[in-house]
Amino acid sequence: MNLPAPPPAALPDYQGGSLLNLMASITAACGGAPLHPPLILLPPKELAPARNIILLLVDGLGFRLLRDSPHAPNFRRYLRGSLTSVFPSTTASAIATLFTGLAPSQHGITGWFTYLKQAQAVTAILPFETRGDARPLGELGIAPQDVFIGPPLFDTLGIACWALLPHRIADSDFSRFHCGRAIRVGYGGRAALFRQALRIVRIHPDRKLIYAYLPDLDALAHQRGIGSPQAAKLLAALDKEFGLFLQGLAGTDTCVLVTSDHGFVDIPPEGLLKLEDHPELKQALAHPLSGESRVAYCRVKPDRRAGFEAYAADKLADHATLHHREKLLDEGWFGPGPYHPDIADRLGDYILVMRPGRVTRDHVPGETRPSFVGYHGGVTPDEMEIPLVLAKI
Repeated sequence: MNLPAPPPAALPDYQGGSLLNLMASITAACGGAPLHPPLILLPPKELAPARNIILLLVDGLGFRLLRDSPHAPNFRRYLRGSLTSVFPSTTASAIATLFTGLAPSQHGITGWFTYLKQAQAVTAILPFETRGDARPLGELGIAPQDVFIGPPLFDTLGIACWALLPHRIADSDFSRFHCGRAIRVGYGGRAALFRQALRIVRIHPDRKLIYAYLPDLDALAHQRGIGSPQAAKLLAALDKEFGLFLQGLAGTDTCVLVTSDHGFVDIPPEGLLKLEDHPELKQALAHPLSGESRVAYCRVKPDRRAGFEAYAADKLADHATLHHREKLLDEGWFGPGPYHPDIADRLGDYILVMRPGRVTRDHVPGETRPSFVGYHGGVTPDEMEIPLVLAKI
């Protein structure tokens, strides 16, 4: 059966215009050997002379939001341009790219919910637990090295590395594995993050890379919406703190990079496709959906695949486009090879790419039912385009 053609998409530019390429530029500037082309907007030689390189990742800060916002004069003053995230445009996949220098096709982290053959189950990959009952994967005898690809990028660089992370994730299995030899520093609140970064720059004279992660905007945008007054107020506060941070760095020979893992779209409740309203579709699945609300991976029982395709074409065409896994891999949505050995398992048989204004969700026992306003993961420009801010201090 011929599946419906996808709508026009803003796909990652892995050849020189994506987060993957930004990490290649940083890797080369820090004495490492990048595995992909550098970012065209940022040649490595531009960063190489700096004593300090700070990479601040503001989770959820889309390029278009920043470009058009009247609330972010400090960020916009140093806004160099846009790049793309990875696919899917989501934290798990993008942060794994940042920590490894690999595309999702290579590191194999394909979304917040990732099917792992080691567990024979869908897992929440960042907290490293099973979906629904939240059982730690360690209790199932699964270690990070069984799932993740190494070595960590920080371990391949020729300079000292630091990772500033919220307390709740600083010592997680995911963080410990991917930060490698980098010195992990947990913090509580944005003010503490900026204080810690300034302290590291001032106290440690050696050349260094500091990675700092800010989750606040993402958390708020999910709950209130990226177009909400609350999000605008938070962006203004972030911008003010960023301006003060740059003042504090005066005279330190520092390059401050700001980017994001993805942008956001706000979707009304009527845009939600509930799998429970489509029992025929749900019964065809061998496991719960994985991936994201905007990009869902479907593992389908072998004897139900023809019916699954027909039902999706008939009943879901207004909500999503259905793709064979191999098609999106071949077209490079997830990035180039060599592929992670488990990539086929993790992507399932079919991929539902939700249309603009649509999300999908299933439910498993033990889960709460979130009432999100803001979403990401898809291929609209608002989700896929992220900023590059560069301040030389």
